[in-house]
Amino acid sequence: MSGRGSLGGQLRQGQIRALSDSERILGQIERGEVRAGPSAAREIAARHQKAYGDVWATPDGRAAKPDPPPDLTSLFNAALTSVLKERA
Repeated sequence: MSGRGSLGGQLRQGQIRALSDSERILGQIERGEVRAGPSAAREIAARHQKAYGDVWATPDGRAAKPDPPPDLTSLFNAALTSVLKERA
């Protein structure tokens, strides 16, 4: 086996190349060792809800709604104003 090592050097006969994190994780998913995707997330959420109850429910028992996305323009302007005040 020859090729580039993980540090850029040449591999000698009998040496193996270390897998990158992405290669390792993708291999685990392909072998079924790790599940990923929407169906796996739903199954995990259902198990947690069964074990711990509906942690996302509001006090009156309704399902909580996610927060609306932030107004990025306002956040940027606030950060810029803060930086300009520090420099003044």
